[in-house]
Amino acid sequence: MTADPQFREDFQTAYAAVLWSMMVLRWCDARWKRPVETAAAESRLAAIDKQATSMGLEPQMEQAADDNARQMATMRLDTMCTGGFDPFHARAEKALAEIERLIRGRQGSPASD
Repeated sequence: MTADPQFREDFQTAYAAVLWSMMVLRWCDARWKRPVETAAAESRLAAIDKQATSMGLEPQMEQAADDNARQMATMRLDTMCTGGFDPFHARAEKALAEIERLIRGRQGSPASD
């Protein structure tokens, strides 16, 4: 079955929402302790994945997953930015110094030749 472009776009948007919801459900299930409901949702997602794959929607599935990953990274960075510049600058300085120390140590070792 060939899906038209509008369907592909609608599917990708809806699939991204499903992936996002499932990510939260998986992550929080340990706290919520609702394994039966989570397992049922996982089963439904597996069926959707199988149907979508048979419809040739893998590119939209992959793009939805990529979009969610970028959104998650952006949200994580936004959350971290609320702590102010100074603590993160200090961590960056410490991390930079550690890498520089490791590189200098490697350059001075006989094994680096």
